[in-house]
Amino acid sequence: MKKLLAILLSVAVCSLLAFSLVGCAKEQSSDNAEKVGFDYEIVEDEENGDYAVLKQYTISEADANKVANRNYADIMVDLTVNEYKVGDTTYPVREISASAFANQLVIRSLVIGPNVETIGSAILSGCSNLEKLTVPFVGSTVDAVNEAKVLGYLFGTASYDGATAKTMSYNATGSSTFYIPDSLKEVTVTGDALSNYAFYGLDFTKVELTGNVETIGNYAFYGMNNLTSYRVPQSVKTIGDYAFASCSNLAEVNFESATALTSIGDHAFEGCSLLGYGKDNVLTLPATVTEIGDYAFASCTTLSSVQLEGTGVTVLNECVFYGCTKLSKVTLNADTEAKLYAFGNCDVLQKLYEQDELGTAITNADTLRGTNKAFNIPEEFVS
Repeated sequence: MKKLLAILLSVAVCSLLAFSLVGCAKEQSSDNAEKVGFDYEIVEDEENGDYAVLKQYTISEADANKVANRNYADIMVDLTVNEYKVGDTTYPVREISASAFANQLVIRSLVIGPNVETIGSAILSGCSNLEKLTVPFVGSTVDAVNEAKVLGYLFGTASYDGATAKTMSYNATGSSTFYIPDSLKEVTVTGDALSNYAFYGLDFTKVELTGNVETIGNYAFYGMNNLTSYRVPQSVKTIGDYAFASCSNLAEVNFESATALTSIGDHAFEGCSLLGYGKDNVLTLPATVTEIGDYAFASCTTLSSVQLEGTGVTVLNECVFYGCTKLSKVTLNADTEAKLYAFGNCDVLQKLYEQDELGTAITNADTLRGTNKAFNIPEEFVS
């Protein structure tokens, strides 16, 4: 009997131990389980209210296996980051941590909402299937500086398949090389500011500003060779220096909604060699424009006609249309002044000037003051 009791007691102890081990294993598995979806951290802020920080986005093991087999058909996602709800409490998401979405190939589009104030570096590194991106500002914060103020900052400097290296300047002397996914074609900025150099040299086909941006910053769209058209928003008052320069395929700039525009900066559209193509090669500016900077439309070699009558432009600054070789008609306000080489190397106009037939091309100007300075012509033709 004693022997039987001993055996039963031993079995019971073993069973209890086994159950205990299984229980511990389950608890440990639960603690270390990979979190699927958004992983947020709540930050207490007595002054401004508690908020959430997005730490990481993770997909399930099953979806990861599909990604490994390049089976994306039913797992691509369109994500929005703006709020985090816990029970009955909703927290604004004010921050996204660095590399939060890194290497997630299932992301087709991402909308970062207006609650977000800080975006970490390389949050989208390796996201080689991303097609559309919406951000409240470009860069890490609305007032970021240097490399943190350009879109490339969100994609980082590490190379990966499906991305192209893009060297983006961020000021007159500094630049960084970022890897931008080839899949990304459309970007929307919903906030009220656009930094200098924001999209410098990138290859997107569509960029929209849906907020109340008043200034398109210097070099903001410089060298975007896949941009074929652009509608200037109603809120824009100033287009900065070199803002669209060297956009070699930019055929149409629609100013119809730009009823607040007053100033176009130096070199703003220089080198846009297709500007006007498909629109009868005509440039018409809003009546509100009062100033056009030096070289603003230089080397726009497709333009054949410019309509400035009715605008506030009474001075044609230096080299403003320099090298517009097909320009044959210019309509100006009366008493417009032309500064040095305003029409320099404009082959058609230069020929008409030399033949004393300029009045057939430049109309409605009672006196084009400074005409003899406006053309790059041999000295013997200058009276």
